[in-house]
Amino acid sequence: GIDQSIPYGRKWAPVLFASQIPVLALPGFKYQWFTGAELGVAMQFGGGSSRLGFSANLGANGQFFLGTDVTEFAVGVNLFAVVALVLLVRSNISFKADGLAAA
Repeated sequence: GIDQSIPYGRKWAPVLFASQIPVLALPGFKYQWFTGAELGVAMQFGGGSSRLGFSANLGANGQFFLGTDVTEFAVGVNLFAVVALVLLVRSNISFKADGLAAA
């Protein structure tokens, strides 16, 4: 059933931040997006070399591509989203515990 002890936003905020963690680019496909902030680390491969990249951004951005314009390989994470997700999950656990103690 539906857990009525957690407000709707507390349920879906972790899903929102989890979807912002991966940075992925493969030939023909690219996925990256963030809302609020991005502190990214990514490894790019291709052309016989590889490089490590860092990025920091405020605001919002989304990159979803399917097609031949994407030619690189890249794998990375949005560290801001990782930290936000951990804090939200911990907050939800303590929210449930406090809610149960008050009942």
